[in-house]
Amino acid sequence: MRRMLSVAVVLMALTAVGGCFFLDGQFAMQQDGAVDARIEAGVLRAMAQEDDIAAELDEGIAEGQWTKQEPFDRDQWRVTALTGRAEPGESLFEEDVDPKPDFSMTSHLLSTVYSFRMDLPDEAVELEPPDEQAAVEDAAPAPENGFGDDGEVDVEGMEGLGEAFGEMMAAMMQGPDTGIRFAVELPGEIYATNGEVSRNEWRVTWSMDLTDQEQQFTQLDAFSRLPNWEQIGRLGAALTDFGRWDLVPALASGVQRGVLPDPVVADPAAAEMNVLMYVQALEILTALDRAVGPEIADEVIAGLELKGDPDPARVEEIAVRLEGIDLGAETSQKIIEQLMQMLGG
Repeated sequence: MRRMLSVAVVLMALTAVGGCFFLDGQFAMQQDGAVDARIEAGVLRAMAQEDDIAAELDEGIAEGQWTKQEPFDRDQWRVTALTGRAEPGESLFEEDVDPKPDFSMTSHLLSTVYSFRMDLPDEAVELEPPDEQAAVEDAAPAPENGFGDDGEVDVEGMEGLGEAFGEMMAAMMQGPDTGIRFAVELPGEIYATNGEVSRNEWRVTWSMDLTDQEQQFTQLDAFSRLPNWEQIGRLGAALTDFGRWDLVPALASGVQRGVLPDPVVADPAAAEMNVLMYVQALEILTALDRAVGPEIADEVIAGLELKGDPDPARVEEIAVRLEGIDLGAETSQKIIEQLMQMLGG
């Protein structure tokens, strides 16, 4: 079967050069919003057309933001690489390029939230029926390099290059080196993503197999949170002055978990803090943590809409309700009742 690889997963409108290739995109966002990038495109050395690869990599990138390295060999690949940097407010790609990586940062009262998003094409791999391909082959001789003008790749036959070489090419296309890979590093700790988070908790990776008939991803996204420790220290001091130094440990934990009031503000240092609201919010948090544990507590707080930018009256309402409830006893009783129902039939 012949496969036509139409790969428009373009950080910079890279197209499928010959089919047997890889694309690695690595991005690192800094705390101030600057972005460093490195993009590598590799094509099998036997098929590499350096001028074509260089031209594809140039498509859509912002002028003056990138440095192109001299092509180099790595195992069976001929690799072309670009390194780039965008200062805060700048873009690595031209405005009319779509899709492209989108980085943003949002300043909150107690933290900064960073995000990465990139839309992907609906189809990464298109298949054409073998009969139609056979008709095309009968109508026109196979080109010497094994590729047609429309970018088709003969994976199994590779009649123009010989059956043995075609089998070798098919194996290479399904090898671990081929495909498209992205890696993104964001400040702070990743709290939501559809990629794979590495052990360091601030790096996310995605891998796409060009031979898959269905797209695994329609969008890449990752979000991180970096606590503003200076602001947290100010609020901690205010809690201590309020006589509630016992809530300071929960304050740090709550900010890192993203379950405390943390409204968007232009200038955190100049923003006023409602200390009473934070006392009540932290009382709710600590009570729930003791009763059901942090994981369930986070879900409850999100469901009650007590995080982000809640109404202080709502926070007070929930705090007052908790004053008359022994969550530990109530939770234990509920667990006993559920176990009795399950075990007793």
